[in-house]
Amino acid sequence: MSKVRIHNNIDMDQKNTLELEERIINFQQKYLKKKNAWS
Repeated sequence: MSKVRIHNNIDMDQKNTLELEERIINFQQKYLKKKNAWS
């Protein structure tokens, strides 16, 4: 039972990390587009 709980926590951590990375990438892409538009 505890193994499953730990496994679920790891999955959640990985999911959260992936979502955070996606947000960072999206932010960087938006920033680069704005930067290119300004220059």
